[in-house]
Amino acid sequence: HATVSVNRDDYPPRLVSEFGFRPERLLTIYNGVPLPASVPGTDDRRLARETLGLPSDSFVIGYVGRVSAEKGLKYAVEGLASARARARMHLLVAGDGDDLASARAAATVAGVADRVHFLGYVSDPSRVYAAADIAVVPSLWNEAFGRVVVEAMGRALPVVATTVGGMRELFEDGEQGLFVPKADTAALAAAFDRLAADEAPRRRMAAAARELALTRYSTQRVAAEYARLYESLSHA
Repeated sequence: HATVSVNRDDYPPRLVSEFGFRPERLLTIYNGVPLPASVPGTDDRRLARETLGLPSDSFVIGYVGRVSAEKGLKYAVEGLASARARARMHLLVAGDGDDLASARAAATVAGVADRVHFLGYVSDPSRVYAAADIAVVPSLWNEAFGRVVVEAMGRALPVVATTVGGMRELFEDGEQGLFVPKADTAALAAAFDRLAADEAPRRRMAAAARELALTRYSTQRVAAEYARLYESLSHA
């Protein structure tokens, strides 16, 4: 009687054209993500950076996720290396996977091995988010949703993300973060430089990111939407 898609612009057209789903029975309910009641403060950031061995005045980019080729981490590494402000930038990589050796090699070749910190698998990335100024999600494949994007926004971090799959509809470009084409080192470098250059716009994006995460992606919101759907179907 109903088919729910976790994105609006990517899945539904393909479900209709490729699999014969009936468009009148399709609707979108974005995934819900557990979000913290509060965001990291100045002391939390200082402690997280001390624990991770990061300079207090550095610009920190956080990557959380699997380290595999389709996640595009090497482009984030190369983007950092190409950024004008690279001397003060550090990239935290929280994750493991079969592309880890390649990512390490990319950092070495690009000359930024001392500023790309591979933390391995991290069961709770809260410390990574607390230490970061922004998050990067450089995926190459069509992400259905992009959980890390929402996790980061929920912690008041602007996000640099690629325009792939359902991820491209998670926030508004220039408001809660910046979108870049996939596999585009120059675009990533420009986005890093733009967000590192001026703290005031970055703070506005951070506040807008937190607000959007709470209003659109909270687990309470998604539960309520499914409850309304089930109620409507019970009378169908």
